[in-house]
Amino acid sequence: MYLRLCVLLLAVSPLISADLLDSEHLRQFVLQFHNDLRAKEGASDMIKLAWSKQLATEANKWAHKCMFDHQRKGRGENLAFDSNAGTIKDLIRSEMQGWFDEKRDFYRSASSCGSSCHYTQMVWANTTHVGCSAINCPSLQAFGRSVSNAKYLVCFYYPRGNIGNNIYTPGRACSKCPANFGRCSKGLCNGGHSGDVAAMDPCPDLNKNCKMWADMGECNNNPNYMRTNCRKSCRSC
Repeated sequence: MYLRLCVLLLAVSPLISADLLDSEHLRQFVLQFHNDLRAKEGASDMIKLAWSKQLATEANKWAHKCMFDHQRKGRGENLAFDSNAGTIKDLIRSEMQGWFDEKRDFYRSASSCGSSCHYTQMVWANTTHVGCSAINCPSLQAFGRSVSNAKYLVCFYYPRGNIGNNIYTPGRACSKCPANFGRCSKGLCNGGHSGDVAAMDPCPDLNKNCKMWADMGECNNNPNYMRTNCRKSCRSC
């Protein structure tokens, strides 16, 4: 069984869930897999991803809940699980390749990432950091049912992608690198990673217009959207 859930932008005790992404070799494998795919996109402004311990810690905390759902707190998110037998490296490779293979359904002219949101987050040019966790869940809650012995992969990204439709600018590799990322490294813009990602705001607004909308009374007029995406401005946390 292999299922994926699309990016937007959970409960079993951690004591019975085993960490699988527990070696530097596997972490480097995940990072290199992302960067190899990013380098092949034909982008002029694609930044080389760096591993973030902060994002990996957040992903690990979320994965330990063993619930197949999104956190929705301002990070880019790719999730997948697999209950087939196999080595963790093979399963992670299969899941990440599945994310990337959504490229065949992507249309650059579309107003949203549609059914290709995993792919677009993987190759979002301005994303600088990724951190992932893989957990063996004896019982994973997904789509209203329990899946036994599921390997659950969670990757968080910063800055998150899938905002607007400017996935990357096609062109000669490194010909339009952002400021501070002017060093070209195997077809990717490199050099501007200044430390790790900051800890996540526990009560973020996910849209820059949240305060304006709250001042207009939208927390009451449109509570479903506002209390999910504008929690700080609506004072709901």
